[in-house]
Amino acid sequence: MLFEEKSLLDLQTEDYLWPIGKVFRTVILNRIFVHIQRKILVALSTVVIIQTGLFLRQGSAEYFIKYMVVYLSSFFFLVSLYSTPTMGKSVFDSLHSAKLWQLKCKSIQQQIENEAFYTNICFVLCLMFSQISGILFITPLENDEEFFYFLGLYEHLSPKWKSFCHWNFRIDTLFIGIISLAPCYALIYLMTQSRFQYLLLLHDLKNLNWGYEHSSAYQLIRDLEYQEEIKRRLKFCIKRHAYVNKISSSARRQMQGFARVFTISGVILFISIIMFFYSYEGAHKNQYLRIISLGIPGGLTWFHILTAGQMHEDVTCDILKVLKTINWESWNKENRKTFIIMLQNSQKGLKIKLSENISVNFALGVSMSRALFSTLTPVTLSSSHGGVKILSPP
Repeated sequence: MLFEEKSLLDLQTEDYLWPIGKVFRTVILNRIFVHIQRKILVALSTVVIIQTGLFLRQGSAEYFIKYMVVYLSSFFFLVSLYSTPTMGKSVFDSLHSAKLWQLKCKSIQQQIENEAFYTNICFVLCLMFSQISGILFITPLENDEEFFYFLGLYEHLSPKWKSFCHWNFRIDTLFIGIISLAPCYALIYLMTQSRFQYLLLLHDLKNLNWGYEHSSAYQLIRDLEYQEEIKRRLKFCIKRHAYVNKISSSARRQMQGFARVFTISGVILFISIIMFFYSYEGAHKNQYLRIISLGIPGGLTWFHILTAGQMHEDVTCDILKVLKTINWESWNKENRKTFIIMLQNSQKGLKIKLSENISVNFALGVSMSRALFSTLTPVTLSSSHGGVKILSPP
């Protein structure tokens, strides 16, 4: 029904994004996962600090390049491990405390179901590839100590416990994959749930004059009953618009600091993977499958968060576009003033900010990603024919 409070959505039983919700509720709230997460965070932080000290003491470019890929990748996983509890709690607390409407609206039901289906499919694929990657990293390969700096550290610092430490690291790898996805998919989950609520509001806005489309504007402007009904509809839409904005804004403020760090660490991770393929001239071909399996879920998550972010921005812009097309000529002065208030509230789209003056441009991110991969293709072909040669460490 239009312009009436709808039944509230129960995320436990009616969540269209239930795979994401169930998995990350477990990761964030389950005590076993929380304990494993803290253990991995402490262990990884320790070896990163020790290895950083060794890099500084050695002062050798060759020594740094040897372990560069895994070392730089560690910072992304550290950020993920550290931020998962904070971001996850922020998202779920915001959604559980919010009065989300049930997603039952005939005109947009199919659209919501399709978007939820593709969101769930992408998440399941990312989760599957992250676990495949974990299994590949568990499987020992020749000269692993020359690729994973922490395996070299274990052998140097605790030779008696080397075997135990090695398998402890490999088992932890199974959990790192799913934990590292958690912050990004928490943001995707929030933006998609928020988008669904905006779509419901958008449906109401498109029908502000519903029931009076064929009436004379001259008669309506003098019809007090009509003016009171428009007043009620406008106030209803303004209140709902402000409330849906609040759903996104409350968690978004807490995530802005993490967005900045994630952007930097994610770029470093991507660069380290690319440099791996062009820096060793085939010296570590046995690691290629591992790195590719790591890059697939990373790339899928990158595109997914850009797409979800752009769709979230688009629906907020659609609200303004719809408002600009509404026929308000038959409204009285009071209703026009109320309508102007809603126009003003819709002027500023919601964005994830990296700083006070810099915000995430999802459309630009999508364009840059397409350009980057189209550029990498000929470079890869050139490299395979000996056209690209980059320093290989001794």
